[in-house]
Amino acid sequence: PSRAMIMTGQAYHRIPMSLAGVDTLPQRLGEAGYTTFISGKWHNDPPALVRSFQQGKAIMLGGMSNHVEVPLVDILPERKLGNQRYGDGFSTEMFADEAIRFLSEYDGDAPFYCYVPFTAPHDPRQPPQEYRDKYYARNVPPPPTFMPQHPFDNGALLTRDENLAAWPRTEEVIRDQLAEYYGLVEHLDAQIGRILGALEKTKYADNTYIVFAADHGLGMGSHGLLGKQSVYEHSMRAPMIVVGPGVPHGETHALTYLLDTVPTIAEWAGMEALAPVDGTSLAALWRGERDSLRDVIFLSYEESQRALVES
Repeated sequence: PSRAMIMTGQAYHRIPMSLAGVDTLPQRLGEAGYTTFISGKWHNDPPALVRSFQQGKAIMLGGMSNHVEVPLVDILPERKLGNQRYGDGFSTEMFADEAIRFLSEYDGDAPFYCYVPFTAPHDPRQPPQEYRDKYYARNVPPPPTFMPQHPFDNGALLTRDENLAAWPRTEEVIRDQLAEYYGLVEHLDAQIGRILGALEKTKYADNTYIVFAADHGLGMGSHGLLGKQSVYEHSMRAPMIVVGPGVPHGETHALTYLLDTVPTIAEWAGMEALAPVDGTSLAALWRGERDSLRDVIFLSYEESQRALVES
């Protein structure tokens, strides 16, 4: 659902997860003259993938895989998917490698849209050994809201994520899983740094916008939960960082949502927003035109949980 929102700017209750019959942001950018590229995870249907992107290398279709045995496909020049193959390396590094290759080889006059949806830090939590060992050595503490057991049935206590450790949770198990989780995150940060370094070496460095975001976080012992299938803040509040021409250093406490990235990017591209769209351009915040975008955000997890966040 989060990826569907990033592609369309529409709330996830409105649209099919396959994106069938729905215009996507990269599709519209391509029609406006952009070169569009993807490397990474695509968890919506293949027809929407080839409709949205002109180029793509090392794409994983689905929700998760072993990080060192990743099933991959490429988008062929005739805009169809090639045969499945298995990558030779760690998922995060392979996706970064392809993004770097695209940036290094691109020399066109047309603007580009480079989308790199990583699988990390999704389980299996298996960071490269040096990244996990450093956190094992630190004996990282459990979160302040650690509980051995969630205090009530939230409707999602038997999901796959929650079966990755026994109930009741122990601090020892949570420390180990946090070490692996933090290792995956730091390794991911390093690969993003490689991509940004490659961009800096191109002629596009000064006029490229960069949006970094995540769709959720893991419980990792908070409230007794391991996974992301909840509406607690530890899962619903996610990072979003925007860098580019005219974007000042600073931060905002406005309530924003992933679907806001679509009208923001459309505004940068100088094209009409996708219609319909439920997001609001973020640009008004850093231009000082608005202090907030909305008074409330509605959150849900499938049929079992609902939450409202007020500003």
